[in-house]
Amino acid sequence: MAQMDRADGHRYFEGLAVAHVLGGLDDSEGRVFRAHLLDCADCRARVGELRAIAHDLADVERDEHRVRAAQVIETKRRESDDADDDLEEAPPATRVSRFTVLGGLLFLVGLSLWNFTLHGEMTQLETDNRNLVRAGVVRETGTSWRSAITDASVQGVVKDDGTDFVVSVDGLDPEQRYGLYVKDESGTTAYRFYFGPSEEGRLYRLFALPDDADRLLISDPEDTGDSPAVPGSEPSGDTVFEASRP
Repeated sequence: MAQMDRADGHRYFEGLAVAHVLGGLDDSEGRVFRAHLLDCADCRARVGELRAIAHDLADVERDEHRVRAAQVIETKRRESDDADDDLEEAPPATRVSRFTVLGGLLFLVGLSLWNFTLHGEMTQLETDNRNLVRAGVVRETGTSWRSAITDASVQGVVKDDGTDFVVSVDGLDPEQRYGLYVKDESGTTAYRFYFGPSEEGRLYRLFALPDDADRLLISDPEDTGDSPAVPGSEPSGDTVFEASRP
């Protein structure tokens, strides 16, 4: 979970990178982003890529200025022969060239944003994959919790290794929303997670193990008129699965 939170937080800084290169950050955001750059090699690399794009755009704009200057010289050279025709044709050429530069700029900015989006999605996929691998390790080597299944159609396993725990539960209703709650020894909710099962009615997920975790339960919340019912901050309705830490 901590890795997923870090990935979500990092997307915020990736979104600031374009504004940083274009000079669009305010003083507060600028200070935060510059401080982040000191610790993040990925963002430094992204900023370098964006600056390279900005440099290329500046080269394009300089080339365009040179083309327009050449057009002006050519227009003046022809003025003695056909000044009126040249003056009528020059503005459309200028407008076309400006649209070309603007279109190129929008394309490159769009490409850069797409690159950031793709990078964020790849980072999330890598995080999910690492969590699945970690879940498999905990499932194979962790200590089993004592299960007390309260719904005959539901079967599940909980294992932990002292740092993380993995929950694997089958037989849930894919149309329902459930609440997963971890209680400590005093009965206080140390962690909660709201979820909808997969299409197969399964939950398989890795979590960070809360301090003093003692008991886990999954509840099908009471019907409050919503479809499906939304879990609350504390268990309500029917408890469909329960397990106690040994």
